[in-house]
Amino acid sequence: MFTIGEQIFQGRTHGALAKRGIFFYDMFYFEPVLPIGWGRLSPLALPTFKEWVVPATTTTSESYRVKLFKEIHKYLKATTATKNVRITIFMPIEVFAYFFHEEVRTTPTMFICKSEKALNFLDDGWDSMQLGGVISVLQKQSIICKLIISSQNFTCNFHYTRYHMQADY
Repeated sequence: MFTIGEQIFQGRTHGALAKRGIFFYDMFYFEPVLPIGWGRLSPLALPTFKEWVVPATTTTSESYRVKLFKEIHKYLKATTATKNVRITIFMPIEVFAYFFHEEVRTTPTMFICKSEKALNFLDDGWDSMQLGGVISVLQKQSIICKLIISSQNFTCNFHYTRYHMQADY
């Protein structure tokens, strides 16, 4: 059975997690001393409920980064019928500003980002998926990210192309 951390961070190395400053509230991971050794987990004493700190934008943004990566890959699967995708999630304005601070157009009701580089803050491989003999590639020029100010609903629209791999004979 997987723990929550194993499900969210599946496929990411301990080095990549350490570079992002990711740790778990009940355990701390110590990197291996030797390059071929195993790291170890050490339990941490959990604080009482009142001792928890309110998360900063950078710590909150990591959960949104993982969520967007997983949502995009959910729709890139070959079993998904549509090639035009709309992802909608709640996102605080601070997190949206942290991700899209450079290329945002403002209207009275929303912030809009139309850029091929809009989602480049996600982990490597976010824009493509290979499953079996099918490769799905997100068309970056189709990305439109919006945040509705009043409800703080984030929407991301894009389309992608599927390619069938040719078998070698």
